[in-house]
Amino acid sequence: QEIIFQYISALIFIGNYNTANDALSICSEYSERFIYLKADLLHLQNQYDEAIGNLTYLIQNTNSTSLKQQSILKLTHCYKHIGHLDEAIDILNKIIQSPTASDAIKIKAKVYSLAILIQNNDYDELQERIAELELIENNLKDYQKATLIRYRAVNYAMKNKFIEAINEINTAIDICKNTDSRLILNCYYFRGEIYRHFKFFNNAYKDFLSCYKISFRNGDYNLRSLA
Repeated sequence: QEIIFQYISALIFIGNYNTANDALSICSEYSERFIYLKADLLHLQNQYDEAIGNLTYLIQNTNSTSLKQQSILKLTHCYKHIGHLDEAIDILNKIIQSPTASDAIKIKAKVYSLAILIQNNDYDELQERIAELELIENNLKDYQKATLIRYRAVNYAMKNKFIEAINEINTAIDICKNTDSRLILNCYYFRGEIYRHFKFFNNAYKDFLSCYKISFRNGDYNLRSLA
């Protein structure tokens, strides 16, 4: 099971969702970790109600603290996509403030919260959260660092600091450019939005086209879900 689990995880990471779906179709009798992979794959393909159903099942039934925490975090991410922003940020804040949650989980919750805060137009708290994560930036995992840098770029763009915004988003792209995962897709989308905001429309078009091509390969057709 472990080899199959790692194989499917790798397929999801590189964005090969169709093959991951095929592999998961023969894993119905496997452990709860495969249910989590299925939920993540459903989320990546914009099937949020089904993803939430799988995650809710895990939260209510698993005896694994780690898996329950991962499922709760992923649930808030799905809530973000369907517009349940207040519910999502409330869950994340409870994790961040919990005296029993591990530092690793609290960091993940803070990283997850960035997208929700900006979508909820809560810019003051966004600034605070970015500042908190910057204190430990060198200790973040690559995907966490790329996410932080991406939202720092957006923060610069909102302040009309074009050069700083582009430099930051290019750094995020450099961190994750060797994968076709959702992360690199998000980075191109955000850079396209920054170019569009500053009226560099040809550059924006190229990045949005890159998004579309990756999205098409991944079977992920809802670009609106990337914000």
